[in-house]
Amino acid sequence: VAVVLITSLLAVTVETALNAAGALTWDYSWWGWPNLWSVILFAYAPATAFAVWIHDLRDQRLRRWIIGGLFALDALCLALFIGVLRWI
Repeated sequence: VAVVLITSLLAVTVETALNAAGALTWDYSWWGWPNLWSVILFAYAPATAFAVWIHDLRDQRLRRWIIGGLFALDALCLALFIGVLRWI
């Protein structure tokens, strides 16, 4: 829990600094200053918690399946968004 909280707070601090420097824009009123809780709660905390869970997973076979599934999902999304929808 401490790793998730500290990492999420660090990431939101970097994002806030990038926004203040004009290098990152927040397009929604609920995503950014002063509503930083939404960035932490919906973006950084779940991703960090998942990464910590995968890192600490003892079953190597399950870990490989999960990571392989994520790569497969990424490949599918790239094929869909680039090849079919031409979004990127």
